[in-house]
Amino acid sequence: RLSRERLYRNRFAEAVLSSLMVPCKNKGCKEIVQYGNLKSHHLRCGFRKLRCKYHPLGCSWEGIFNNLKAHQKNCPLKKARARDILKNVISRSKQEESKHVMEHSKLLAQKSVCELLSSHCGNICIR
Repeated sequence: RLSRERLYRNRFAEAVLSSLMVPCKNKGCKEIVQYGNLKSHHLRCGFRKLRCKYHPLGCSWEGIFNNLKAHQKNCPLKKARARDILKNVISRSKQEESKHVMEHSKLLAQKSVCELLSSHCGNICIR
């Protein structure tokens, strides 16, 4: 007997849904695949979005898988000097750190406001 408290897996509905044909959501891809195979298609789709493998070192290229090899052959960071790459990484690290410090200070300010309000409004009962 079905109820909200006791849920059962509906294998028939799963089978019907997994066999539905759906379009790939990646822009430019025209493939229509079974819903059950959509996840594996997205992992190998030529139109999936990726970043350059040198992104952690400062490359800002983002594009589709089909264009990745061409970019990586000519990626400016492949030809950059180690010293320049290191400067870039240090600069990005400092920017990230200052961003986190700002977020942390905002949270501390919000926390102090909450503490102040709760100390002055302790006798208010919300119903």
